[in-house]
Amino acid sequence: MSRLIDWAPGALAGALLLSSAAQATLTKTFQQTGTLDIEVAALGFGTAPTASSVTEGTLNISAQASLGIPVQAYLYAMDTNHPGTLAGTFNGLSLPGGVIGIGPHATDAAFNTLYTWRWDVTGMIIPGVTNYGWSLNQVPDQFNQGGPGIDATALVLIYSDPTLTISTATVMDGMTYVGNTHPETESINITGLPAGQNQIHTLTYLDDNINPPSTSGESIVFNGSTVGGPLDKNLFLNASLTLSSGISAAGSNAMSISTNSDEFGWVFTTLLTTPTVPVPAAVWLFGSALGVMGWLRRKATI
Repeated sequence: MSRLIDWAPGALAGALLLSSAAQATLTKTFQQTGTLDIEVAALGFGTAPTASSVTEGTLNISAQASLGIPVQAYLYAMDTNHPGTLAGTFNGLSLPGGVIGIGPHATDAAFNTLYTWRWDVTGMIIPGVTNYGWSLNQVPDQFNQGGPGIDATALVLIYSDPTLTISTATVMDGMTYVGNTHPETESINITGLPAGQNQIHTLTYLDDNINPPSTSGESIVFNGSTVGGPLDKNLFLNASLTLSSGISAAGSNAMSISTNSDEFGWVFTTLLTTPTVPVPAAVWLFGSALGVMGWLRRKATI
């Protein structure tokens, strides 16, 4: 994981002597059943920090997602060795936290070097808009790192459309350090899923296959079956977004990421679960009507 070595020489190497495995995990931050779908957009970057403190970009969603009713939307940002605050804008509007910004949503428990920020931007999703510009401002921290040190950003949008199949949407997020000087596996437990087919998005960052070199071969395993990998930098140098599928059991399900010896952060996993036994549409008719009414009331006040 070259940034940890380039930006803070020796910090990670010393930490490895103190700990042999990560201790953090992802936690469930959202779960809902209805005529839902999940859209995930992400960007990875490859520049080390400079004197500038601003990083900006655009996240794109599909036309279908833009025309659905937004149920929940999260904007994520990831950085290394920066436990300070982030402030910024999304679609031209100030992010929650204003000019002061917010602190990290989560960090890895192993070394406290990998950080995730999360903003609820549900109210900023506009019908028909497919391109969302963002700008993030870092306050220089004790490492004198101010950016553009943002390694990756992502938008997770759960939306509803009456033409969709009834499914369960789940978001697991936080920060888990995956990696070591030898093969290692980090696991999470996902509860509340029905038995069915899953569409699984997973975001990792700093999986660069640079230091140590030639360490490709990471794998994503869901309920004992390999469903994805390797993870190396499909979003440019500093991030990977994978889309895979897997079969869930009703209730508790296990998911893990393994690495040969590379080091990276596991930021979130989203699951869209279509039940094996379809749920009668009438069960959700009343709830869907309430959702539409709430959406119309919210738009009327904007």
